[in-house]
Amino acid sequence: MTQDSLYNTGSYAANTSKSIGFQPATLADWLATTPGSQRTAQYGYFGPGALLRKDITGAGDTLVQSDFFTNTFGAKVWDSLNSQTRFFNLLRKVAWGPTTGWRIRSGRNASTQGVGETSALPTIDSPDLQTVQVQPSFIVTSMGVSALAQFLATLEGGLGDALAVEQESSEVDHLKNLNQQLLYPAAQRVITDNGAASFDVGTGGGAYIGIGDVFHSTANSGANEATGIFTTVTSISGDTITATATSGGDPDADAVIYTRSRGGMWSIDDVINQDGRTVNGVAISNGPLYGSLTFGARTAGGWNAAGNINGNSGTLRHLATSQIDRVVQNIRQNGFEPDLFVTGVEQEVRLGTILQANQHFMSEGKFQVKMGGEATLPGYETGFEVSTYKKIPLFTDVDTPPVWTLAAGDDGIRGTDFLVLDTRYLEVPVLFTTQYLESRDYIHNNMLGIKAIFLTSANLRCYNFRAQGKVTDLSDGVNLT
Repeated sequence: MTQDSLYNTGSYAANTSKSIGFQPATLADWLATTPGSQRTAQYGYFGPGALLRKDITGAGDTLVQSDFFTNTFGAKVWDSLNSQTRFFNLLRKVAWGPTTGWRIRSGRNASTQGVGETSALPTIDSPDLQTVQVQPSFIVTSMGVSALAQFLATLEGGLGDALAVEQESSEVDHLKNLNQQLLYPAAQRVITDNGAASFDVGTGGGAYIGIGDVFHSTANSGANEATGIFTTVTSISGDTITATATSGGDPDADAVIYTRSRGGMWSIDDVINQDGRTVNGVAISNGPLYGSLTFGARTAGGWNAAGNINGNSGTLRHLATSQIDRVVQNIRQNGFEPDLFVTGVEQEVRLGTILQANQHFMSEGKFQVKMGGEATLPGYETGFEVSTYKKIPLFTDVDTPPVWTLAAGDDGIRGTDFLVLDTRYLEVPVLFTTQYLESRDYIHNNMLGIKAIFLTSANLRCYNFRAQGKVTDLSDGVNLT
């Protein structure tokens, strides 16, 4: 081998002068001697720790620059929200039909009597008939995406189809709101009067009020309502309610507001109500309304009042089996048979604890699925296993009407009501099922993007008020204040 060839391979310089470092002739020569190469594969990707030098950790450029890597998130969206809609799912859905109202018999023919051989016939009488009407409500969920957002979402790390993501989440939220409307509480206490057009309700109460709802109001804490006061809700921000004073002014602090009409669907709590109650420590002479019922005409025990409301004037107490039994008993005395319990999770836990303490475990039963008024044959193996109390199925729903503390408390939600229902007399009539409508016309939309809505038209019907009841003024199983 010549001197030149030795020099060209780098070996000559390394052997003749220790002051000159290794000088590779080619890139391949350099790669062949670096840690992690084929010759030193045992060093792994980053090479042996012995090769590290102190000066590597010295001041200088950051080894991994901020623009070397960008976090990406992909198209999957995980949902942390509880979107269960059990109560809505449990009620049977029917086509709206040709009418908006129905008749309820409230009194018997009182002419029946014994008649002697030559006695006159009884005076003619007829049964008392009452009417109730409920019109369809329109519930809309809006969505949209700009043309730019739709494009950017398709780039690396984007959502993919932004409109599809909007559609999926909005569809879930639309159904969730239908469930919430069916379970809105009929009454709440006003915490703060913010002026002529605004007031605050208790913690979390804003989630149980809908745009367009109209409420009557008591004058103030401890006083009967001023019948002329009612307000229409125009916007909601947290627990702050903006409302137009339709008549007589706005609610005062510590007053109780209660349903006059709904912007959306009527709720089951509007159904299970009556006059002459004390709500959250405030006496209310005229109870919440439902449909076309007349203000101040829902006397307890009447045809348009609840079968039974087991309350405690706003003072919280723990759920007890005796309270449930009393409501069930009264409904049965009215001639009906409860077939469904609906309550919050904390009341189910409380009930299970009570029964287990007595070594009486919650039994299992089958809830019969009904569609359009039709049901499976008795004994036919269908449905699903659920917990029961006294053979009545028990379901939990996180949207069950809540119970707030009294004015002396912290205005927080404690427990939830325990609903006792005969679902044979409850249904959701549907004018048309949920529809999806969209517009891709930029000029019509007045924006460079797509607008869309989910639209449902339905409401809640109750054919017999005396078949429904509830236990209210309940704690969360721990806190009584």
